[in-house]
Amino acid sequence: MKLDWLLLLWLLPAGIFKWTSGDRRRIRWRATGAAFGLVVVPASSALYSLYYLGPVAAVLGLVGLPIMLVHTRVLSQTGEWLGFPQITMIGGGDELLSLSIVGGIVWMIVYASLGWMFDSWHLHRRRTIQS
Repeated sequence: MKLDWLLLLWLLPAGIFKWTSGDRRRIRWRATGAAFGLVVVPASSALYSLYYLGPVAAVLGLVGLPIMLVHTRVLSQTGEWLGFPQITMIGGGDELLSLSIVGGIVWMIVYASLGWMFDSWHLHRRRTIQS
């Protein structure tokens, strides 16, 4: 049951992307990046856990593995720097919760910043073309 809810987290960035069409287009990539950053750690770990459900689901699990490894490696180093205990994926729910909270904050800032840069570039490009 928890796995279903964690997999549904992938719909949040897609919904934000759709919501920011029209008048809210100026913040589209910033908002989508922030939403993706919030969900990338728990959703990628849920995607990776599909690997153990069978051969068809294992393909999706193999997609989730590199996403999870990239995002959690940076978090374990950031967590140590901030004074958190060692964060690993081997532990139980408390460690995964700590990893998801720290990951949501860190990756939300990173991806929202990248989205802000893309929004700024896109707005500048559109103004240049119109004038």
